Amino acid sequence: MEAADAAGADAVGGAGGGGGGGERSSFVIGLIENRAKEIGVAAFDLRSASLHLSQYIETSCSYHNTKTLLHFYDPMVVIVPPNKTAADGMVGVSELIDKLYPANKKVTIARGCFDDTKVTFNGSFDHMNIDSTSVQTLEIIDPLHAELWGTSNKKKSLFQMLKTTKTTGGATLLRANLLQPLKDIQTINARLDCLDELMSNEELFFGLTQGLRKFPKESDKVLCHFCFKPKKVTDEVLKPANGRKSQMLISDIIILKTALDAIPFFSKVLKGAKSFLLRNIYQTVCENPKYENMRKRIGDIIDEDVVHSRAPFLACTQQCFAIKAGIDGLLDVSRRSFCDNSDAIHNLASKYREEYNMPNLKIPYNIRQGFYFIIPQKDITDRLPNKFIQVVRHGKNVHCSSLELASLNVRNKSAAAECFRRTELCLEGLIDEIREDIGILTLLAEVLCLLDMIVNSFAHTISTKPVDRYTRPEFTDDGPMAINAGRHPILETLHTDFVPNNIFLSEASNMVLVMGPNMSGKSTYLQQICLIVILAQIGCYVPAQFASLRVVDRMFTRIGNGDNVENNSSTFMTEMKETAFIMQNASSKYTVFATHMEGLSELATMYPNVKILHFEVNLRNDRLDFKFRLKDGIRRVPHYGLLLARVAGLPASVIDTATSITSQITEQEMTRMDANCEEFRSLRMAYQVAQRLVCLKYSNQGDNYIREALRNLKEGYAAGRLT
Repeated sequence: MEAADAAGADAVGGAGGGGGGGERSSFVIGLIENRAKEIGVAAFDLRSASLHLSQYIETSCSYHNTKTLLHFYDPMVVIVPPNKTAADGMVGVSELIDKLYPANKKVTIARGCFDDTKVTFNGSFDHMNIDSTSVQTLEIIDPLHAELWGTSNKKKSLFQMLKTTKTTGGATLLRANLLQPLKDIQTINARLDCLDELMSNEELFFGLTQGLRKFPKESDKVLCHFCFKPKKVTDEVLKPANGRKSQMLISDIIILKTALDAIPFFSKVLKGAKSFLLRNIYQTVCENPKYENMRKRIGDIIDEDVVHSRAPFLACTQQCFAIKAGIDGLLDVSRRSFCDNSDAIHNLASKYREEYNMPNLKIPYNIRQGFYFIIPQKDITDRLPNKFIQVVRHGKNVHCSSLELASLNVRNKSAAAECFRRTELCLEGLIDEIREDIGILTLLAEVLCLLDMIVNSFAHTISTKPVDRYTRPEFTDDGPMAINAGRHPILETLHTDFVPNNIFLSEASNMVLVMGPNMSGKSTYLQQICLIVILAQIGCYVPAQFASLRVVDRMFTRIGNGDNVENNSSTFMTEMKETAFIMQNASSKYTVFATHMEGLSELATMYPNVKILHFEVNLRNDRLDFKFRLKDGIRRVPHYGLLLARVAGLPASVIDTATSITSQITEQEMTRMDANCEEFRSLRMAYQVAQRLVCLKYSNQGDNYIREALRNLKEGYAAGRLT
């Protein structure tokens, strides 16, 4: 879709075609540019271990396409070569990164340090393209001016409204879908069929909701960790910092085991599913024996009682006792030593409590220091005994140690380090076996993310709305865009009395001019159309009574205005840059243009494909009463700017003079335009007939209804009046 805003007018247009605010990014991006303005992009996702490659020609002098791509990936690191070949007036990729990201995100690598690799072009044929400006103005990821409102702002973005996912991967997938909606009708309908089944089968919906809770939040990230082969165990693991590697390995294995343990429950829930998507998941995951074999193999090595813990000492103990007893004799010996030293430390604490009359003495643990003492100030009657060293006061407590405790800490850490080394040796063999079937783990990760998005986001959001507030959209290859009683998905959650409105666009009427004074609802209407299209193309129900759409391949918007002080651009310059980008890339499909300039309504007399709509506004006691209802035709609010000026308190003499001048100009202009109206009347009649015929082509009414409609159309055309 496309949109522009110039000289006080808002516009949205669409090109129909065929088939950031979220979780912290895990993408590392590599960018390179040549003299022909070709941009090469390599994006590696550390979470899913996937590589995305693309190449395109940058047609915008402001690097608009590259900005959109960077906004989609939201990289944690950007790698660029020193770019000294940018043409005059062109920003250059390297300088663009300097403007968009802080210095610590940019890594420069000389061109001679890497070589070219032949790759297959990966274009954006499967997804709608939404430029970064549209993402901001439509409030897809973050609400406008969120940094000014802070946490007190009740208004949410579309992403925040839908973000009821339970896993990190599900939220990431939702964000990616909103930024790049689907274009393949078959895939969209598969999601909608799944949603239909969930909304009509409560047992299935709640069963999947319960089943997804059984999977750890970081399941998708952990499952993809097994794609990376760890370094071999050496004596270096005896260093304290390397104990973290063992902890990560143990945690990953436990999370994997938990995920595999949840599959039998999933199998029971999905067994009777009828939609293609859910049946396919049941066949490829639930009926795959490799998952059960992997779970049993993990159970042969990992103790069933081991659980994931964030407490430092419990995590340390978990690392030592994760492997079942008897698998490694040296590991069993090291564990015994670890337990003996741990017991000795706690016995020492008990001894000090009795010897020095400190009943509230505690002995916590942290990774850096090991065990240490915490003694409340109230337990110290005079002064702390000389046996205690490294004394530090923290509020009402004293933190300290002793020579005996320090010695036991050294021995305890040594025993734990030996446990780590033996545990890693045992786990490496298990992970090598798991890696042989890494394909089923990546499949499981993708399935969990997709189900989390459809069940916990789409279905949950729809289920919280009143009945029949959301409906399934229909898709046609070349049919019109018809939305009946559409509502703004974000604003209707804030205003219970939100007024719904319609939109109809076809090849015979592909431009809509929306008239109305400022604050009558024009910009909201433009946003509403775009957001409904986005929701439909991610496979979700839409807030409307009925919606029939054709797939949109690009969406542009120009809504509102404002200076860009950082780039030294005035409001006018910002408008011209964004409008230029739209004009370079827009097609002739659909355009919705909103303005308060009533003179533009005369475009309908020259172009029969232009349809005029207006937002209803009444004048009451020299005040504007906004109804927010969209109606056909022109509704002139005579000189509403002068009316507002009078209310604002401008001098009466100024307003009277302005009224006199305006009346003279209006009279001259209307005389000129009336002479041209008759010339275009017959052409407009033909376009109206064509539009009615297009509607009948895609109608699902019976033959008798269509015959009657054609007869009425013929009679109306002959009479020169279509009703």
